[in-house]
Amino acid sequence: MKHLIIGNSGFVGKHLEKYLETKYKKKNVFGFASKFLDLTKIENYKKINKFVKKNTTIYFLAFNKNQKNASLKDYEINHKIITNFLDYIKNKKIRKFLFFSTQSIYGEDTDNKNITEKTLPNPTSFYGIAKYNCERLVEKFFILKKTPFLIVRTPRIYGPGDDPNNYGPSLFTQKFKDKENIVLWGDGSEKRNYLYITDVVKIIDLLINKNFSGFINICSNENRSFKFLINTLNKLTKIKINIISKPRSRQQVDQIMNNRFLKKIIGNYPFISIKKGLRNLLK
Repeated sequence: MKHLIIGNSGFVGKHLEKYLETKYKKKNVFGFASKFLDLTKIENYKKINKFVKKNTTIYFLAFNKNQKNASLKDYEINHKIITNFLDYIKNKKIRKFLFFSTQSIYGEDTDNKNITEKTLPNPTSFYGIAKYNCERLVEKFFILKKTPFLIVRTPRIYGPGDDPNNYGPSLFTQKFKDKENIVLWGDGSEKRNYLYITDVVKIIDLLINKNFSGFINICSNENRSFKFLINTLNKLTKIKINIISKPRSRQQVDQIMNNRFLKKIIGNYPFISIKKGLRNLLK
């Protein structure tokens, strides 16, 4: 079995490539970044021809811009990237395809304490809208192609190598390390799921080896508030950080994903707790 990662230079892509190389040997894992493979030009895909075989699993993690900074132009670029890839792969046989999506397709401002795979999508950012449209194209394409596919949706992922400016575990931990003030919007009581990076790549591998196609949430059943993260870091470091409270610019919402369906597919999985994940980041 061969593994091809398109978008291996990002946070998740780097960790996924390293994990697969360790498990399946380096000679069976291939990764490409946008610097080498301009995905907006279909003629560039010939560079990966020799890696696309009937025993190849393709992991598609390439995406232009993140949730916060995405614009209409970024939406157009992402649409072009996925349509180029699907056009390229239409006459080729592969083992399985995985598209890496996001919790954002359910809506950034939607209050929901039980987000399941059947929750009605309601993306409100150019990033979320692009991800959702790409999901639908992938689903339609691979069903017609009769090729197994996975569309995985994740909450905020954190861990070594994450951007320390990402609000939540990564930014808070960095602030404690640097002994700097933390800005807390509202009272910090809104709840979220967080996912440690090693859990993400291990679960992706488990799913790839299951006889399953379709959409799935990758998440634990542990949901925590921003205030909980700060209090936990305070206990772990014994450091008092100045918290600057600012009024929220939007309505406070809880966004909690349900992992019941994930358990049905892979069984019980020992997720890394928030406390342990934060302790690892502090190291």
